[in-house]
Amino acid sequence: MNQVYLDRSVMGCNAKVAWAQLNKMQNLIQTDEKDFAITNIGRDDLITSIDRVGRSVDDLQLFAELAVEHAFRDVLVGSATPIGADISFEFGEDLNGEADMHRLITAVVDYCEIVGVQVGKLHSVSSRQTHLTIAARGIRSARSGVKSINAGRIFIIGLLGIAKMHSMRAIGDDSIPYPPDVLRIPLIRSLMAEISNHVADVSDVSGYGVAGVLASFARGHAIGIDVRLDDSLLCDVLAADIPFDCYNTEYDEKNIRFFSSKALKIATLREMAGPLIALVEESSKDAFISGFTKLDTRKNPRSLSGAVIH
Repeated sequence: MNQVYLDRSVMGCNAKVAWAQLNKMQNLIQTDEKDFAITNIGRDDLITSIDRVGRSVDDLQLFAELAVEHAFRDVLVGSATPIGADISFEFGEDLNGEADMHRLITAVVDYCEIVGVQVGKLHSVSSRQTHLTIAARGIRSARSGVKSINAGRIFIIGLLGIAKMHSMRAIGDDSIPYPPDVLRIPLIRSLMAEISNHVADVSDVSGYGVAGVLASFARGHAIGIDVRLDDSLLCDVLAADIPFDCYNTEYDEKNIRFFSSKALKIATLREMAGPLIALVEESSKDAFISGFTKLDTRKNPRSLSGAVIH
């Protein structure tokens, strides 16, 4: 079997530019920075999103699963039921010929079927490094308005750094402990069914890390957030110091304050199929937490240490 050489610069979620550059583009074309787009179709809302994910692990089955999970998180946090996907395969030089191409296509299509997603249009192109671009679609009952929040808490569901740890093992560092599994689509669907009525906002941690999610919350709800982060949010303390440029992001947002350089490092870790973050009104906190007691899961939510909404 040929040795696979994975390019550190393109691993994981690639559909991102620097935070400051993104802000300029959004000001220019007045885009919404939410995880998803909404198209009303009568009594329902069509929820859509798109992501480009670079190969980050040797195992093509695991890569396919992580990419699909990553793409559909944006649909799931919009409280939508996933229904379909169009997928572009960029076959890179890291693949071992047509056999690997076939394995990757089969892995993606089969996993979509497992999680109840109908595969639509498939596209393919040659590339230097293997990527998947997935346009995800979901459906929900129509709704309107943004929930206001005056005082509350921010909860994180899951651990940070899992994708980074998988990637280090993929490039041959066996000293890295094998990371835990990511939150999977069926569990997230169950979580959202229980908690969606008790949150002011919810997002997945992806390309801009915790910092990007908090900034989106701050802008969308006209609030400021002060936050302290520590190693307890990481799947392993090694995750914060692994030197992957593609898993870190430039960040500049005045509505969010981090009280240490370590907190900022943790907050700007890029993720692929990362944990969820929920913005919860203080009066809804108990109902939000009780939603987890109905599920057979150890993924209990934790309040971000020292998070203050103002």
